[in-house]
Amino acid sequence: MGIRERKEKAKKELKLRILNAASQMIINDGFENFSVRKLADVIEYSPTTIYLYFKNKADLLIELGKAGDSEYYRRVNNISSKTKKLPVAYLKEIIKIISYLAIENPNIYRIRNTRQIAAKKSKILEKGGMAQVPSRKYSDVFQCIKQCVEEGVFEPVDVEIAAISLISAIQGMISMVIENPELPKKRISKIVDSVTEIQIRGLMKQG
Repeated sequence: MGIRERKEKAKKELKLRILNAASQMIINDGFENFSVRKLADVIEYSPTTIYLYFKNKADLLIELGKAGDSEYYRRVNNISSKTKKLPVAYLKEIIKIISYLAIENPNIYRIRNTRQIAAKKSKILEKGGMAQVPSRKYSDVFQCIKQCVEEGVFEPVDVEIAAISLISAIQGMISMVIENPELPKKRISKIVDSVTEIQIRGLMKQG
């Protein structure tokens, strides 16, 4: 490995260390008590070093909010083309991807929830534009439900309300699993599958 490669690797490792420390601080101490200066003390670097990677506090928080997005895109892209042509099957796969990504990465899930709550109180987040557009996950769920309604597979429901309700139910399930880390993997798999099936069944057209 050359000098340039070693420097790039070191930069990536430090950036990841900064993000991991920041997420843990917000989870432990709350958003209101988080500051770049405190973060610098934790990682034992100067605030100036942190500002080499992030323009300001809002920029750092935006980066935290993006954590996990690339993996979500990768998993969705790996869904077979055959499944993608079947909106109900596609919706089930998306829900499972959302669920398992959160369960496998509880800190990222917690930080996203903390960020959303704090956004209502903090002008920093508003200036950072962290909630300007719906998330890709919500959009994917919305589009699947919309297609199912248009094809007559689901009842003619309000798609926006149905998407919000579905995601809320999934988030409740995710939170329950995360707060019970002793659950065995087989049990978690059964919970995810069952909740997904129950929620989808509730939207299906009867008769």
